Amino acid sequence: MALVSEGRGGQNHGMTVVVAAVARDGGDAGRLVERAVAGAGLWAALPADTALTVAIAAGRGVAPAVVESLVGLLYAHGYTSVAVTGRSGHAGRHTGGPSGGPAGGHVGGRAGGHADGLLGDSSDAPSAGSSEGPLGGLGVIDLGADLVSGGFAAECGLHGVSLARGWVEAGFRISVAGCATHPEQGYTLCLAALCDLLPEPPADRAEAAAELLALADFHLIDAVESSHGPAGTFVPVPLATGTVVACADGVLADVVGACLMGVDPATSPLVARALADPGLPAAYRIDGDLTPFAGWRNPPRPLLDAMGRLADEGALRRTILAAAEAPRDADRVLVRIGDVVGGALRAGERNPLALAALCWSLQALGTAEAAVRSWQVMFAKERVARRRTSLGLRLGDYAAADYEAVATLLEPVESLIDALPADEHGMRLGLLDGSTVFGCERTVAAPYADFAARVDISRAISYMNDYLGGCVVPVATDEDGRVVWQAERNLYLPQPNYLAMFGGDVIDVCKLESIRYEPGRRKISWRTVRSPNGSALFDDGSVTFAAADGGRRTTITVRVRQRFTLPLFWQVVDLDAWPELKAALVADAYRQFFAATMDNFEARYEDRDFRIGRRSEPVGRPTERLSLLLDLASVSAESARERLRAPVGELDADGFEHFSADDRPEDLLSRLRGDGGSPVSRPVADYLRGLREAITRDFGRGRQR
Repeated sequence: MALVSEGRGGQNHGMTVVVAAVARDGGDAGRLVERAVAGAGLWAALPADTALTVAIAAGRGVAPAVVESLVGLLYAHGYTSVAVTGRSGHAGRHTGGPSGGPAGGHVGGRAGGHADGLLGDSSDAPSAGSSEGPLGGLGVIDLGADLVSGGFAAECGLHGVSLARGWVEAGFRISVAGCATHPEQGYTLCLAALCDLLPEPPADRAEAAAELLALADFHLIDAVESSHGPAGTFVPVPLATGTVVACADGVLADVVGACLMGVDPATSPLVARALADPGLPAAYRIDGDLTPFAGWRNPPRPLLDAMGRLADEGALRRTILAAAEAPRDADRVLVRIGDVVGGALRAGERNPLALAALCWSLQALGTAEAAVRSWQVMFAKERVARRRTSLGLRLGDYAAADYEAVATLLEPVESLIDALPADEHGMRLGLLDGSTVFGCERTVAAPYADFAARVDISRAISYMNDYLGGCVVPVATDEDGRVVWQAERNLYLPQPNYLAMFGGDVIDVCKLESIRYEPGRRKISWRTVRSPNGSALFDDGSVTFAAADGGRRTTITVRVRQRFTLPLFWQVVDLDAWPELKAALVADAYRQFFAATMDNFEARYEDRDFRIGRRSEPVGRPTERLSLLLDLASVSAESARERLRAPVGELDADGFEHFSADDRPEDLLSRLRGDGGSPVSRPVADYLRGLREAITRDFGRGRQR
């Protein structure tokens, strides 16, 4: 028994003990659900007010009997206002359940259809959407309609995202997940089911799932009948596993589910991210048997690795996954891709050689995509997708003293940079404990007062070269409302850009920042406290705007200390053994980067566009455009066929007249004469007659040869 950390795992409504209950091999679904929720403390977790609405989100692969049993238990305990989520207007390709769809007895999911009728004809619970029955009405929450703010904090990647009102405003929320394998994530359980609450698939599912944990108070895993194999989510392979898991903590529930599958919980990127933050409860108890399911088969490592080759933010990966679960009424290209992907997965389930071919194909696609992405980074930055992320920090972990210390900590480094000799470009470059220290300045022909008003010093980092996106959260302001402390996460293209050719990752850093405003001078200082992808050991620095020439001009000064992680290739090369070469490469990289950064500051002052990249497209946008082009081509082809079928010598719909190759010149001329017109001149008729005779003679000679 253990206390739950405040703010973890949803509202918890006074629940103080985190227990994961595993009910298995004990009868039908109803008995398993009853044992699991009782063992996990659902009835103690529910508020005493039985008039509140209990919302149930049934994920893909969840059996109606499980949801029906849960609703019946809630009714029996006096909670008669119950609503089940659904998504209207989408007939699914797969629900991810073992039986492959609603007809097979499984419900829910993004590709799933309606909540109506999913609960069957139990005498203990009315059918979804009805208002009659022994226990009252059961509501339906359409996840795609009546959207309101999800209430995500500014530091969340989902900040500003809306969710269905019925789910957000429910008094208690229960998420029910299916149990299946997945070719990319390894498996899908509670965290994957939470992502289906969003109206659109998130760009970063792992980050989204971790943030959605706060909007679910209780979790259930329906493993009465599961789906295993290489891709059980998309190609159902049913296996009777006779288990239900219940827990108030979604991360703990997924860890338990992974143990039952006999797989490392961190195999799933969603669970790996959630284990890092918010993590498991400080203390917990697992009641039940965790012996892995008999006969269970997880996706082979080569398949997971092949899917991992595809870029997380890339359209290729998102399109493949979207196509695998696309409804039949989706655009024709996405449906066709889904047929191909589904066929390959089904073949891989039966034939190891087919699975190997699929893995090789995915590896090849990933390699090609990486090559295209490298080319874009170096030569077509306008095509690189911009990023929107969470802050990547817990603001509560940092106190006022941490922000106040930022500028003080950097002062010794800035003094060292200022003492370095400047080159012909006015740039100062040196080394400090394995990191690079750099400084440069530029005086621009812009009055300081105007420049400071137009170029927000608090956004100076986002004006730098090759900035892809991030998140900025103000922490404190002064009496004039100006930001003085803030936390920020920044993403940049690999530096230098050519490192992308060697597998260089984006630079991803989280910083604490302090901003000072003085007469004729403004300065932002930052200190990197975390790099989520390990791309940087140091990325500290400052930017100063200062009045020059009595305020008629502005001097921009940049000082930084940086040390980025090199791709494996360059680690093996070990440039430290070639100091002259390293010095030349580093100097050139810094010169180009900060010259472009200074240009960006000027562009911002002049209100010119300087951002690289493009906005990320929705998952289906590329295939929708291609489908539209195919539809237009189909219409054009049909129109052309209609014209070809037009009677000889008659006008088609566009006013063109059609003739047969067998027409005699006299007939052709008679048609060209027109109604009431004068006859065509004899010389023209003689010319056409002679041309016909010449062609006939030449054709006859050709046949004789």
